[in-house]
Amino acid sequence: MNDWTKIARVEKERSYVNRISWPFDKYPDMPLLDAGSELTLLEAEGPGVVTCIHAAKLEMKDWILHTTSAAEPDAPNRMMIEITYDHHETPDISMPLMAFLGDSTGYADRYSTVYFAKVAEAMNCRLPVPFRKHIKIVIKNPTKTDLVSYMDIQWKKLDAIPEDCGYLRVCHTKGKAKIPDQVLELANISGAGTVKAQWFGLGCNQQFAWDSEVICEGNQEFYLDGEQTPSLEYLGSEDAYCHSWGMAQGSSDGYAAITEKSHPTDTRTQITMLRCRTEDSISFQSSLKLLVDYTQDYLSMATTNPLMEQGVFADRARVSFWMDYESCIYYYSK
Repeated sequence: MNDWTKIARVEKERSYVNRISWPFDKYPDMPLLDAGSELTLLEAEGPGVVTCIHAAKLEMKDWILHTTSAAEPDAPNRMMIEITYDHHETPDISMPLMAFLGDSTGYADRYSTVYFAKVAEAMNCRLPVPFRKHIKIVIKNPTKTDLVSYMDIQWKKLDAIPEDCGYLRVCHTKGKAKIPDQVLELANISGAGTVKAQWFGLGCNQQFAWDSEVICEGNQEFYLDGEQTPSLEYLGSEDAYCHSWGMAQGSSDGYAAITEKSHPTDTRTQITMLRCRTEDSISFQSSLKLLVDYTQDYLSMATTNPLMEQGVFADRARVSFWMDYESCIYYYSK
């Protein structure tokens, strides 16, 4: 529930908006996201906090200005975002821009959650990005294709950052695994931190996964601070993302969403799920390991559960197949 005292507070912090890559308005000299270019979206002295990152849909410059560059259909998904805190030598966050915003494949439906949203022709991220001394946010186009997208950042200049506030970090992983034989490792983080959001994307070319039910199995296991038995274990990825019995298209409750359920080809199934964690955030003091284990599910030959030999479970085929996966864990760390 909203705190009325925070809503009615007369704030003293100064707010700013920085924007890039849209010369078709008041600022004709504003540079575009041409092939091989990099643009600084924000560089500021702290303390401060970024409160919203907004990015319009990435379009081909050639389509708008009738120019000619390489036609790479996947170019928008290869755009990079780099966030560097306090003059560090290397970026603290470096990953594809659209994956950072929650749409790694470009097929996401419209959805709305407390931290992430995809609306008509735009993406919005409202996970706060605090910084104490300095911040630099750079957008890079490593492709051979010229692109166009209006982007802006809203941020506030602060007097100080509270001592217990960490810096936003990400753990972004991507790979291919043989399911149900292999256990996926989505995160292995050292140090103290708190998980505030996560998404998990899956894809395969199997007809039995067309409605996503099979690939959404797999126990999601959070091992905290070196423990041998996970403190948090969800009995299925759909349950870890606050759904059950597969994944409904476009389903969202403001905190969890099915951001994508698509069939890019006649044989391909792609699904991505998002969970924002407010009161149900996950804190760890020395380490966090996140595994996804399919080995005891009904589809596995290795399952030792006798109930899998009864009823509808006995009728289901045991299978082994290749699955692509991608994951991002957003957490705050000191």
